[in-house]
Amino acid sequence: MSRIEMVEIPNQSQLSHHSPKASFSDSFGFVVADELRSPQQVYLDIFGHLPAWIERLMRLRNQIVGVLGFETSPEITPLTLQKLMTNELGGIHQLAYSSDQEIVCTSRDKHIQVSLSVLKLNSGKFVLSTQVDTFTLCGAIYLQAIIPFHKLIAASSIRSMLRREEHKKAEHQGSA
Repeated sequence: MSRIEMVEIPNQSQLSHHSPKASFSDSFGFVVADELRSPQQVYLDIFGHLPAWIERLMRLRNQIVGVLGFETSPEITPLTLQKLMTNELGGIHQLAYSSDQEIVCTSRDKHIQVSLSVLKLNSGKFVLSTQVDTFTLCGAIYLQAIIPFHKLIAASSIRSMLRREEHKKAEHQGSA
């Protein structure tokens, strides 16, 4: 399986233009086997198939912070490319930018703005970046509380996607 490495937000990313003033940002670099995969496909492969324990945490998070006025994701609905590209999804999956090299989705409420980017650096090499801006004390407190969980969830979500990719590759080789 590809290694997942903490990296800086790449200069090519749309998020790099905002990074100096962000309240929090991080990035994870990784390599996928399918060198032709687009950033949009990788985004769907990560966020459209979250591990069950992460989905449970997200539901719990939504119940807790929804009463404080934070944006919450709607109930888990299938994430498709069409829904993503036409902004039919709520929560974090609001399309802000899309090109052959990058997709950026953003969610904003009165407390916080969260942006997610999947950037394709070259054949098969991608970077998942998160950037958070806070607007209120409540947002800043929330951010500090979730940072440890975020790092675990981001790396686990990428790792899950890479494992599914390896499994598909092994199945394909076994049937060939």
